[in-house]
Amino acid sequence: MSLKVYIENWKKHLNHIDPIDACQKQIYGISKKLKPGENEKIKYTIMKLNMDYILYNINEINTNIIYCLRTKSYSTAEILSRSSCEFSANLMYVISGKDNDNAKSLLKDYHRNSKNNVKKWLEYAEENKLKEEVFAAKLKIKIVDIIRESMPSIFSGSIPRWPSTQEKFRSIGLESAYHHIFAPASNSTHSLSEDIYQLLYRESLPSEEKTESISAYFDEKASFAIYLSALVVGLFAECVARCCIKAERDDLLLDIITAAAPVNKIIEEHDEMVDDI
Repeated sequence: MSLKVYIENWKKHLNHIDPIDACQKQIYGISKKLKPGENEKIKYTIMKLNMDYILYNINEINTNIIYCLRTKSYSTAEILSRSSCEFSANLMYVISGKDNDNAKSLLKDYHRNSKNNVKKWLEYAEENKLKEEVFAAKLKIKIVDIIRESMPSIFSGSIPRWPSTQEKFRSIGLESAYHHIFAPASNSTHSLSEDIYQLLYRESLPSEEKTESISAYFDEKASFAIYLSALVVGLFAECVARCCIKAERDDLLLDIITAAAPVNKIIEEHDEMVDDI
């Protein structure tokens, strides 16, 4: 397949934004029918809160991803896709256990990270004799300790550690999503080094090729951002489906399958194009 054909296909992918948007709205509409706070099949309050709050926030992120696609803010769409992917994985992991240990593990890890970070801040402030920051850091440590004292069951030694990102995806049977979505989207989050490398490489091309090559790269970047958005909306659909199973609302599963079908078709189209390279 020639570069010209690839460019034409990449540009056609802009037509995928509307069906991705429609799918996201439908899936979130289905998720709202779960009403975790009122669902007696979801036993634990911590589980209800996780489900309700994380689903709401994934929708917020995905809605903004689609807005970024419409405004051609493709790097931002990649960054948000990474967050959406991780939030879906977090929720699927939290609800995957029979009890609420995984949900407690999330908060235990939050406390551990908070305590470690504020200790480092205090050490820095004391070494540099920053009185106001020393005071603020010590106050923060007290607040973090209050959190621990207020929820002793969360900090029991029996609560497992929160897994690494790859371990988490593996444990929910979606390690491919880690390699396929999370890792590729991480570059824009951390450094933009992939973009800088690609642009620098094109600077070395002959002038008659450089302009076309740079333009083609941005067409490909737009296509990739759209592909990522389709993947995270598809992952959101999977997350909502697992929440439905947890809440014993299997009656909603067919609606999810129907709503997600257009996005799954878009993903297949992108995958087939990559296979042809």
